[in-house]
Amino acid sequence: MYYSTTIFVFSLLFFNIKFFVPQTIFPTTSKDYTNERALKWVASKTSDEFLAPGFKKPKSEYEIAKKPLPFQETAIEKAANVASLIGVLALIIGIIFKYAKTKR
Repeated sequence: MYYSTTIFVFSLLFFNIKFFVPQTIFPTTSKDYTNERALKWVASKTSDEFLAPGFKKPKSEYEIAKKPLPFQETAIEKAANVASLIGVLALIIGIIFKYAKTKR
């Protein structure tokens, strides 16, 4: 079964190799995609659909924020973080005590 599947796949590739050749190759480097302009304007421009309704979209790269927006954690987020930490500590303590009891 595996031999026939392997032969079938390789024969398909062999006879259709012309479809696996790129039509064009762009002479670009990773810096073209990771420089500051590309990340802040080109890449973020394609993600406008994730903005909140009514959010004013920048029309040019000069309208984008130069400094990051201030981040302030809400009380609910702080409470959730504390609850998560307590849960993780309870799991760790429970595992340690269970391991200690089985070792005796």
